[in-house]
Amino acid sequence: MWELCPCGSSLLPAAPPWRSGNHGVWPKSISNALEQALGRLPDRCRRLIELLYFTAEEPTYAEIAEEMGMPVASIGPTRARCLEKLKKLLG
Repeated sequence: MWELCPCGSSLLPAAPPWRSGNHGVWPKSISNALEQALGRLPDRCRRLIELLYFTAEEPTYAEIAEEMGMPVASIGPTRARCLEKLKKLLG
């Protein structure tokens, strides 16, 4: 069973299977829905969510800030807005 994302969203597992030690794959229906919804997000949101939840490593906020060219303090609020957009897309 997956843990829920620590950000309070019930939409995403806490980590992809390869981060959590579970080497299985996500069910196809979840994978397809996420892929479609992520593709409809603005580029900035999609990239932030990819860095936070879909990379093999867990980058620090400082690394994410540098990669995205944004202040570290903006990552949390931006993440919240992006997850809300993703939630709406997933219905």
